[in-house]
Amino acid sequence: MAAQNLAFVPTKTTRTINVSKYVTPEQEARIAGFMKGFEADYEEAAAIAQNEFGVDEKTAGSIALAYINATY
Repeated sequence: MAAQNLAFVPTKTTRTINVSKYVTPEQEARIAGFMKGFEADYEEAAAIAQNEFGVDEKTAGSIALAYINATY
């Protein structure tokens, strides 16, 4: 029985979250602004890593996250 092959089929579930239940509109705007800044910093650091070191996208992402963690 332990050697029996089982097929696991991943399911796709789409869940929506009503943000207003958890944060105020001001907090939502502040968080959205922070995320835009984070994404811009991440993209810039990843692009620099790819251009300067010639690494692949996944490695560049890891370097970008390490840079962001060290900086902030």
